[in-house]
Amino acid sequence: MSPGSSTSRLHHLDALRALLILLGIPFHASLAFSPTHWVMNMPQTATPFWWFAEFLHLWRMPSFFFVAGLFATWVLARRGSLAWFRLRVVRLGLPLVAGVLLINVPTALLLGLADHSPYLDAGATFANGVALAPLVQHLWFLIVLLVFSAAHVLIRAVVRRTVVGTVHSGLVRGKRTMFKAASGVRPALYAGILVAAVVCVLVLAAAWDTVPTTFSRQDVFGNAGAYAAFYLFGSVVALKSNGIERLSHAPLVPVLGSVVALAGTYGLLTTSSIDAEIRPVTAFFRIALSCMMLLALLALARRFASSESARIRVVVGAALVIYLIHQPVIVVTELVLAPTGLPLLLEYAITLLSAVVCALAFYALVRRNRITRLLFAGSTRPLPATRGLFAIPVRSRVRVLAD
Repeated sequence: MSPGSSTSRLHHLDALRALLILLGIPFHASLAFSPTHWVMNMPQTATPFWWFAEFLHLWRMPSFFFVAGLFATWVLARRGSLAWFRLRVVRLGLPLVAGVLLINVPTALLLGLADHSPYLDAGATFANGVALAPLVQHLWFLIVLLVFSAAHVLIRAVVRRTVVGTVHSGLVRGKRTMFKAASGVRPALYAGILVAAVVCVLVLAAAWDTVPTTFSRQDVFGNAGAYAAFYLFGSVVALKSNGIERLSHAPLVPVLGSVVALAGTYGLLTTSSIDAEIRPVTAFFRIALSCMMLLALLALARRFASSESARIRVVVGAALVIYLIHQPVIVVTELVLAPTGLPLLLEYAITLLSAVVCALAFYALVRRNRITRLLFAGSTRPLPATRGLFAIPVRSRVRVLAD
């Protein structure tokens, strides 16, 4: 959806949001083969997998929350606060509940039975009502989005009420005064989003001190403050009709060069023996890398996905459903591959392929029924068929016929 229009869409932003979600597949697969703690780790690990996962983590979710802030601001202006928030609760809340109960709980039980998880007594612990970490897992971002959505609506309502009298008095005193009063609404509104989101996160994080540590609070709220900043950034950019266009036209070669330089510097800093002594410097390079990658992604998406296509429709429609199921598929694949002793790269390739194929098969089943679409996609609207992934673009089809 483009700013100022209720019908047209910015297809490259739809595609970018879907891509950022789907990059969770190689991210989680890489964690499984990394020498770091995850839901399940393979017997053989290699440090390059950790480097790749860390690189994805630096910019994937910050960019995702930036795009979320963009779309939230545009849709709020068109639908209104209550209608939008009700839609968000359904679109995010139902997949969250369905993913927890129908996907993550069975996965936690499987891991407990297979003795390949830090939650070894998952079945008994869940019966006691405290095995909350296996319940959230990769769906933590849905909780954060719901928190941001609530803060967005709350601040919008508060700011509108406080400025209504000022705007009314401006009408009496003249158009110039009215303009000044009204022009202060948006900056105050969207500056308040960050404050409200951070406060909500801090309050919830404090409240969660009473919850067992198996909830893995850090996964849900640990980086929410930084993500709130990117959500706010997207919201502010959405205020201007050409704001996103300016960012999307960033010079690609200098931006990509900056990404390489920042990534190399960040890698050297984090692997050095003085990492603990220069944490502020490391954090600066981390944020700078995230911002540069965001500019590169916007430019690449505008260049290669600006037009609607069957492939983009399928990717956009299937992204959330695929994401819900991909992690359990990775875990099950690892359980099968762990005792085989295959070469590491071959195991990794098999893991990625099985995750993609099984997730697409799951999506093909979900899209056939209104109830499953509502549960796992948050909407009863028809979803595009997977055959759209293999459709020949119109230009290519014309070229083939001409040959």
